[in-house]
Amino acid sequence: EILQATFHKENTIHRSDAPERQNGPGEQTAPAGMRERPAPGSQQDSAVLGGQREPMRNSNRDGVQRAAILADGNGVQSFVGYLQVGDLGWGVVVQSPVVNLNKAKRELLTAQLKWSVPLILAFLLLSLWSARKLAAPFSRLTAVARSIAAGDRAGLPPFESHWNYEAHHLARAMMTAVQGLQSQADKLSLQAHTDHLTGLLNRSGLDEWLKEHESKGIGYALLVIDIDHFKSVNDKYGHQIGDETLVHLARILKTECKVTDLVCRLGGEEFVVILPGESRGGGFMLADKVRGRVEYTISPTGRPITVSIGVAYCQEHGEDFEKTFQRADEALYEAK
Repeated sequence: EILQATFHKENTIHRSDAPERQNGPGEQTAPAGMRERPAPGSQQDSAVLGGQREPMRNSNRDGVQRAAILADGNGVQSFVGYLQVGDLGWGVVVQSPVVNLNKAKRELLTAQLKWSVPLILAFLLLSLWSARKLAAPFSRLTAVARSIAAGDRAGLPPFESHWNYEAHHLARAMMTAVQGLQSQADKLSLQAHTDHLTGLLNRSGLDEWLKEHESKGIGYALLVIDIDHFKSVNDKYGHQIGDETLVHLARILKTECKVTDLVCRLGGEEFVVILPGESRGGGFMLADKVRGRVEYTISPTGRPITVSIGVAYCQEHGEDFEKTFQRADEALYEAK
């Protein structure tokens, strides 16, 4: 039920069971069912209907109440609003049951949720998809960085190009820096494992090779080679000629050995040759070939030098390198 009424500028409200006051000249009577409204700011500043009180809910800045919830004699609550019309001194009162207002409010809220919830969910899904799309190249770069930090070598970049500008240039910068560092590390590793005089592997290089190949259990023939009377070469011709003599022997060893063979200088005038997969007989054949080649080749001293060679064989999954080397070293001293 909606009731509308006009009021004079004193804004009085009456109810049917209260005595009606006499209107003065020019005044209009409010509809029945309303009770006189107390003056703003008084202790009875509330709306009363049917013997029940409800506080006024809203007021404007000048203290005049604009809305209230009123209950009739049956306990039915209604929302009553008041609006002053212009400068005429008239006003409009609108009354509607609270039940109808709550129903309309629920319908409005339901309609808003019906459209807003799917849109919000779609927006969230789109945001998650976009975030994953943007973060994907950085996740791949992170995986590459962790692999490098674990000791793996950096291969190809995770992607040649990418639509994400930042990810594209970050990947290029990172791979350029990593490859530069790896190149420097390889040079340092090669220097650490290489004899700077002869260019052969040193003892560190030999240990690294053994670490990679001993676990495979491959048999090999081992040659331990020593230049005879090398001290007299240094004493007679000087250390410069002595160094050139070591390079001379290293060149012969690399020429006579296969690519798969390992040639290294342990120190001083002592050299080691490992022949992976070769038999004892193959080791003796190479040793004899090297001995003859050195004996009939002019060295930096102006005449040929001689070498003594010890040969030992390690069968598949046999003893470790140190025991094999000890047997070859004993054979070397017998040869001397």
